[in-house]
Amino acid sequence: MAVRTSTIEAIIFDFDATLTQPHAIDFAAIKRGIGCPDESTILDYLSSLEDQAERARAYGILVEHERIAAETAQPGDGAEELVLYLRHRGYRVGVLTRNSTESVHRSLQNFKRLTADHFDAIVSRDDPVETKPHPESVRYTAELIGAAAERVLVVGDHRHDIDAGREAGSWTCLLLHDHRPEWSDAVAADYELTSLTRIAGILDDHRPLPMGKLPNTLLEELLESIRSSAKRDDILIGAAVGRDYAAVHVGNRPVVVAKSDPITFPTAAPGRYAVMVNANDLACSGAEPRWFLCTALLPAGSTAYDIRAILTDLDQTCLRLGVALIGGHTELTDAVCRPVLSGTMLGTTTPTALVGSRPPQVAGAAEPALVEPGDRLLMTKSAAIEGSLILAAQQRATLLGRGVSPQLLEEIAGWEEKLSVLPEARIARRYNEVRLLHDVTEGGVAGAVRELASAAGARLTVDPSRIAVSPATTAVCNALGCSPLGLIGSGSLLVVIGASQADALQRELLAAGIAVADIGEVVEQGTAEVTGGLPRFVGDELSRFSS
Repeated sequence: MAVRTSTIEAIIFDFDATLTQPHAIDFAAIKRGIGCPDESTILDYLSSLEDQAERARAYGILVEHERIAAETAQPGDGAEELVLYLRHRGYRVGVLTRNSTESVHRSLQNFKRLTADHFDAIVSRDDPVETKPHPESVRYTAELIGAAAERVLVVGDHRHDIDAGREAGSWTCLLLHDHRPEWSDAVAADYELTSLTRIAGILDDHRPLPMGKLPNTLLEELLESIRSSAKRDDILIGAAVGRDYAAVHVGNRPVVVAKSDPITFPTAAPGRYAVMVNANDLACSGAEPRWFLCTALLPAGSTAYDIRAILTDLDQTCLRLGVALIGGHTELTDAVCRPVLSGTMLGTTTPTALVGSRPPQVAGAAEPALVEPGDRLLMTKSAAIEGSLILAAQQRATLLGRGVSPQLLEEIAGWEEKLSVLPEARIARRYNEVRLLHDVTEGGVAGAVRELASAAGARLTVDPSRIAVSPATTAVCNALGCSPLGLIGSGSLLVVIGASQADALQRELLAAGIAVADIGEVVEQGTAEVTGGLPRFVGDELSRFSS
């Protein structure tokens, strides 16, 4: 969930089989000649030889193979044109290789348009730094060419290239030749290409955009990629360049429910959160979320990659929830220092299905109550789902240092699908004794229950021991010294329901694979308070970890 810069200012190329034609060096023959096992790399094997004479003999074989390969090396397809293009566009360019400096310079003599002077640095195994896959090799090269490692694209054909780049925090591109290696999924390069000629297109997406509204050509391309609103009869006017509004056909559902909320905290997936937060709140009305609009304000230096990632995240989340992304606005502005997304969700329901609306008041009578004494308070899933996700990502190093296992943090990282309360809200709204629905957000369960008491105008009693807290959340909170009950908890739904239907709703939720617990009840109307020992927090526990 750490926010990653998308600007690329420099490119570090592997040399052999990346800037040169592949298969020039017969690595299998070298291994046979020096007795290197198949599972070991040549350089690692050489460094493991304790006998100096044997090491010198084996090293001589390697150098001879490299010499022969260098004398016959030819530039890779499009390599010379790409490097010249990058230099013309102002990119810094370096080479990082496990080969020798001498071999690189000899190979470049066979190039027609490139020399060593076209590179800001050429780093080989002869340099005073660990070789790939050690990430320090990338950081060292990046420093030599005058770039921050996180603003570098590392391009290579071997997993060592991708491993080194990824661990250094760089962007990575795997160049594929005859086939896709079986280790490709494991190294998870940011890009995979079969030709160097496509790198220019990647860099276009990673170049800072001008301030103000998006260029129409880019905006049109992005809008045409939206799938969530495609082929929907209810969309009369959708998102398009030159359209400042959207129009939808409501049909025979006379009640339209609207919800608006921004995403201002740092996250790698603001689009996902923007849709889910607004959909969760709207679902608590008993309405079905149907249409979404989003205003995206991005800081100076943002790139087309940033815009594309946000739009894709918005669109895919909308698709998953059955919502259509129908419009919005996007611009770069110096008014923000990180992406700020403000979403508006529209949904539909019927008057009788609207949750939380009071019955018509009879003249001269007291205002009808939203809840009744004896109503049950149910809570789905567990406390602090969202807070656990955030802390597991942002405090990972601290948590590992305090004994939380990597496996547990990986478990938490898979909880993003739990953030939506639509599945349980869709089930709950079928019960006519559901009085109120409220999703747990900032302030955690403790804050949400008090908000619910205020909305209901009633005194609630809650048994904190019945509030489910997962072992993973407990481990994170114990390690950091915070309480899960006061930690932001999107993904959990509070339900106030009549006692006669509470058991049936719990059974249906459990049958749908949604955990639920009865944590309290409505005691009496007229006093908005919570009893039972539920702790009170000054602010969300997450705020204690803000930098």
